[in-house]
Amino acid sequence: MNSRMWILSLPLIAGACAGSHAEQVRDARMERVDEQTKVQNEMVEERGDQRKKALDQQYQAREDGVNAQNAPGSEESAKLLELSKERSDYQAEKRTQLDKIAVRINAAQQKISVLGDRAPTKLRTALQSSLTEHHSLQQELSGLSQVRSTGWENEKKRLDERVSSLEDRVGQLSDDIDDTSS
Repeated sequence: MNSRMWILSLPLIAGACAGSHAEQVRDARMERVDEQTKVQNEMVEERGDQRKKALDQQYQAREDGVNAQNAPGSEESAKLLELSKERSDYQAEKRTQLDKIAVRINAAQQKISVLGDRAPTKLRTALQSSLTEHHSLQQELSGLSQVRSTGWENEKKRLDERVSSLEDRVGQLSDDIDDTSS
């Protein structure tokens, strides 16, 4: 009789082991996504540093050219050059920030894919919303060079707020995904 009970309980034990194995595989995939995200963030940082160095070199060469001319109105040219550099630096900084957000959104997308059917609709909706907002911010950043001086500060403030809001939403999405997977 005892051996019969043991044989009947074997499928339950096997099912528990299979569930445990599936969880281990899911956890390993999630960890791999986290590792890839870390590497991609480092690459984004490096590209941002390279972008900044290239801008600094470019504007240094322009500044040297303006100073070498020593022509009438060169002070005004130097001021315009300084304003242009400030804008370019800001755009480069925001580009790097948006690239980092893109890496986090991609990680969230991969993790939702790993979760499969276990991923609630709420997570999928939040992901889609984040993707749409990110795309919108990229387009807005590309058009920022066309903003007139009078509207620059307001546009910059608005963009900063939207990027900050997106960062918060993507952070919350990541937390929700981690909660769902555990």
